[in-house]
Amino acid sequence: MKSIWTATYENNTIKITNTWFSGEQLYVNEVLQDKKFGAISSNLTGHIMNSKNEKELIKATIFGWYKAECILFINDKEVAIKQEK
Repeated sequence: MKSIWTATYENNTIKITNTWFSGEQLYVNEVLQDKKFGAISSNLTGHIMNSKNEKELIKATIFGWYKAECILFINDKEVAIKQEK
């Protein structure tokens, strides 16, 4: 089973994926920034460059037992994400 979530933030594309056999991945503009293998939950971190060319921290948490859910934060503020699959 594979789950994919996406978000756009200041012209950056953020994609978070979760698969049973490949683990969880965080991509920013199609570049892999973090990868983990969690049983019930996983925390992923990365960064983006904003419009002022400043680095901003990305945190994503994937959790759930029967259905995977995801929460995304950029600089400690929750950002809306869309589940694609």
